[in-house]
Amino acid sequence: MRSKRILSRLLLIQPFRIFKRNTPSTRRSRTRIINLIVTRLMTTSKIFVDSNIILYLFDVDKTKRYVAEQLLLKKLLVSAQVLTEVANVCKRRFKYSKEQILNLWSDLLSDCILTFTDTSTFKLAIELSKKYDFQVYDSLIVASALNSDCKILYSEDMQDLLQVENKLIITNPFR
Repeated sequence: MRSKRILSRLLLIQPFRIFKRNTPSTRRSRTRIINLIVTRLMTTSKIFVDSNIILYLFDVDKTKRYVAEQLLLKKLLVSAQVLTEVANVCKRRFKYSKEQILNLWSDLLSDCILTFTDTSTFKLAIELSKKYDFQVYDSLIVASALNSDCKILYSEDMQDLLQVENKLIITNPFR
């Protein structure tokens, strides 16, 4: 157990310097180690969730819907950006009424923790968008997760297992 802690600290502080060569074998090893770290962080850390994970609650794919349901049993963090994206998709794609969207927001607010978005969040989002080439809205979600001291961001449409600012790991829960 101690070696896992040391290794996870090493990887979070000095990402992947222990893997000198970029071969398929080292990539597999790196992925396995990151999966161990993510599993450990899931039980001890704040977790942020992207809108696409919430939207899988409405998916016809039972497996993805089940994973989304299991994730939302935890007290996850969301931002106003996430809630707005969910509302927009529900209105356009699922033809939700205003009342249905407000009820959905109410349910999400009781199940999740809403983070605060301020000027520093937007400034960080601008920096992250430039540095990591995130889409504008994704950079705001990542910045919100970082400002909330989250260690994990669940998202399906960002690069899986990307480590951001040596603090946050973006992971796809459906892989």
